[in-house]
Amino acid sequence: MEQRLNLSKLKEATGVSGLVGESCSGKTTLAIKKIVDDGIILKRPIIYLSLEYTIEYVINKIISEMSGLSMNSLLKGELTNEEKEEVSKCIDTIKECDNVILLSGEDVSFDNLNDKINTLKKKFDEDICVIVDYMQLLRDIPDTVSNDIIEELSINSLLNAQVEEFFRLKNEENINSILIFNLPLHVINNDSIQEHLPLSFELDSIIKIS
Repeated sequence: MEQRLNLSKLKEATGVSGLVGESCSGKTTLAIKKIVDDGIILKRPIIYLSLEYTIEYVINKIISEMSGLSMNSLLKGELTNEEKEEVSKCIDTIKECDNVILLSGEDVSFDNLNDKINTLKKKFDEDICVIVDYMQLLRDIPDTVSNDIIEELSINSLLNAQVEEFFRLKNEENINSILIFNLPLHVINNDSIQEHLPLSFELDSIIKIS
């Protein structure tokens, strides 16, 4: 029930939104569900930039969501002939989706991102969704860490220098961004969570996975 509610919020998000949760809380899975529902099925333009996973892994996540096959089976290749046929159909469907662009960590640059956005703008006359997964690399931050240094500990160094680009994208027509943050629970439950995010602007909405 909570996942469906969060997915609904994610689909309705406009401007620059944050999706926040602890490690392994389902943030990427939720983003993949949006890619499948809005991108693969409804053919809406989406750019998904993963700072953590390879493109191959992301595609397997998409196939898993489309087919219902487990990631473990896909990664190990332990599939029946019928399941292999289903995977092949999923791959063909993904290849046909010129509205969905997948980028991995080695592709991270805002010049590259802008090029992809402009490519979609030329093809589609509707809102483009940019998903960045994830903006921070927080892992095992103890509850005793004071909030005023969480930002210093957690900002991805590459994005820290360029994160203001999302403020510019926010002011462009037809661009909606979803920025995914990996945060400890005590920060997620903080009413002033916005203060702890490494952004120079305020998010239009925050979706919490707890």
